[in-house]
Amino acid sequence: MAAAALAHLGVSTAGLDGVPLGILDGDPFGGRRAQLRTRCDETAVPAAAGGFTHTPPAGWPVDNSRMGSGCITWWAE
Repeated sequence: MAAAALAHLGVSTAGLDGVPLGILDGDPFGGRRAQLRTRCDETAVPAAAGGFTHTPPAGWPVDNSRMGSGCITWWAE
């Protein structure tokens, strides 16, 4: 949060432990933003808060073998 606040004020964030919001930092999940779908069951969460995807970054496995039933839509898909 500090990096985002300083960047908003026009202060350089170089060398800080953190990245301003909206800046991709090389995190493999950061590249998934374009694939995010809007939230579905969480109506109290603003739509602008983000979303979800079932497409992980390259090399990240997905194991849904222990998913139960009756859960939130985005977990069950």
